[in-house]
Amino acid sequence: VGRYRVYGDIVHESGLAETLVSDVEITLSSIAYGASADKGEPDDAWMARAPVGEANEAILDDGTRMTWLRPDSGLVAGSDASLRFAVATSDSTPLALEPYMGMPAHAVVVRDDGKVFIHLHPQGTISTAAQRSFVMREIGDTIAGRLAQRLANDTASHIVHGREGMGPAIADTVAFPYAFPEPGRYYIWVQAKRQGRVITGVFVATVASAR
Repeated sequence: VGRYRVYGDIVHESGLAETLVSDVEITLSSIAYGASADKGEPDDAWMARAPVGEANEAILDDGTRMTWLRPDSGLVAGSDASLRFAVATSDSTPLALEPYMGMPAHAVVVRDDGKVFIHLHPQGTISTAAQRSFVMREIGDTIAGRLAQRLANDTASHIVHGREGMGPAIADTVAFPYAFPEPGRYYIWVQAKRQGRVITGVFVATVASAR
């Protein structure tokens, strides 16, 4: 139970991405109601675990280790953050990853006051949906709703045929291009996929002011 910040990434038909922000209060009564509802497929893309200080390593539920290859020089606002992470077994054997929602991995960076939020991919901030909107655009798509319908059909096809999670194995190390815009304390969530299951590591970072 408690109060949560909710961020929703959406992509308009034009390909323009937008982040919606809200708050929600979870009570015991809402949990009881949710427990009686039809759960459908199990959701493994969440976690409820506090990070251990500013450790460079996160031990996941299945024993997998996710390590942040953090630079020794520290993190400074406006400079390359070197968000590079490696995934391995408990005995340090590197683990190959699988595509997750069309990407090698995903990361979310949030400042502790909620004033900074970013959803990152190894290719940058552009989403799969935005990329598809540009690739699938045709001359007649100046008519509102025409491209949106094809995008919806394409997304449904990926889900039905299971193609989102398919593809060749990915290296055990993933990196995200990013520079923290302001100093402060940040939380970083990194999600990847292995053996058909989403794994999530959470890290804490203190970012200094540029001198």
